Amino acid sequence: MCKLWLTDLVIRNVVAKWPGSAHDSTIFTNSVVCLLLKTNSIFQNYHLLGDSGYALEKYLLTPFLNPRSPAEVRYNKSHVITRNTVERKYGILKRRFPCLSIGLNCNLERVPAIIVACCVLHNLAIRLDDPEPPADPQVEVLLRQLELETEQLQLSSSIGSQSSYPAGFAKRNVIVQNYFSN
Repeated sequence: MCKLWLTDLVIRNVVAKWPGSAHDSTIFTNSVVCLLLKTNSIFQNYHLLGDSGYALEKYLLTPFLNPRSPAEVRYNKSHVITRNTVERKYGILKRRFPCLSIGLNCNLERVPAIIVACCVLHNLAIRLDDPEPPADPQVEVLLRQLELETEQLQLSSSIGSQSSYPAGFAKRNVIVQNYFSN
C-alpha cells in the first residue's frame, strides 16, 4: 500500500539544538532546509505550510490573516486541514514519548540527542506499523495547558513578524486562483 508523503507521519528533519523557548519560525529560518528551499531549484515545485507566525515566502505558504473572498476562505480551510497532519504527528510523538512534553530530567547537553532518538524511534514505530499510543486524559490536560501558555508567549513575540515578500504573495495568489476559485 502506498502512503501519501504528507500523511505517513514520518519525521523527515529534526533540528534539536534550539531551546524550547525559541519560536518555530526562528528555528526554520536558521535551518538547512530553509537554505535549500531558498537556493535549490530542485524544490521549486514543493511548498511548506506554516502558521501565521511565519513569513510568507514563495516556498512557505501561510494562511490569510483576513480572508476577503470565498476562495481565500477555502484556501485557509484547506491549509488548516493539511497542517493538521503535522500537528497529529507531533501529538503521536509526544504520546509515545511524554518526556518530550513534560520535560527531561537529565544533563542539558544530552537533550538534543534524546530528542533525535525519540524521533528515530517514532519513525521506526511507523515503519513497523506500531499502533498509535492511546491518549492519557491527565497528560492531555497538562499538555493543553502548556500549549496554551506557549501559544500566548509565541503570539505576543511574533506579532508583526510576517514580513512582506512579494514573491510569496504572488505564489499564494496564483495557488488560490488556480485551485480555490470557482
